[in-house]
Amino acid sequence: MIVRGKPSIGCCLALVTPVLLAADMVWENTALSWASGPQMIGFSLLHTVGIILFPAILASLAWIVVSVSLPLFKTRTWRLSNLLGALAIVVSLGIAFLPYGFWVSTFAGRIAKGPHATEFLVDMAASGQTSAVLALLDQGVDINSQGRSGTALHGAAVRGELDVIRLLIARGADVNAINAYGDSPLASAIHGWRPASGAKELLERNGAKLVRGSEEQRNRVIGEQMENDAKSREAKNGR
Repeated sequence: MIVRGKPSIGCCLALVTPVLLAADMVWENTALSWASGPQMIGFSLLHTVGIILFPAILASLAWIVVSVSLPLFKTRTWRLSNLLGALAIVVSLGIAFLPYGFWVSTFAGRIAKGPHATEFLVDMAASGQTSAVLALLDQGVDINSQGRSGTALHGAAVRGELDVIRLLIARGADVNAINAYGDSPLASAIHGWRPASGAKELLERNGAKLVRGSEEQRNRVIGEQMENDAKSREAKNGR
């Protein structure tokens, strides 16, 4: 039997962490990302309160199990507010752990009009998020626009993301674009994270040529990027 009544203290306590976590993840995946570009979602949270966060989530899940199963062996009466609280916990955790690509796909139109559209496209390509890449392209993000490490094809090539590479080539990506380091996508594939993934062969079949920048050029660009990053941090801190 289900009865009405105020939620128990245990329900209120169990709700706190999942709801706050969901709110933080929504903020990081939307407003923070739109303002600052692709983020390491949850990184700062895990490295500050992570030691408390995970036990608290486990405690919330344990509360659900106890509050739902215990009445089976005793009163056979469930409080509606507690059941709704359990549902809210599950929904909050579901929202908190939605993949980054889901948020980028959902708000691709908003991202495409923002200042970090290229960064998102390259990041999603490197992460193998095919649907997010497609959504950004459909919203008009230039497939050959260059981010810090090059085009989206450079990003997919360096990680060996074959499905994304196929998608980008099919949509007209320049297989011989040269990034700031002087590398073509084929060079990124050969010297990337997964050289045995098959990205090299896939690119070569589609006309890609090997162009590799010099170490001098690479070091110069990295130095410039670090200097610009430092200036950006100083400008933010000076506000």
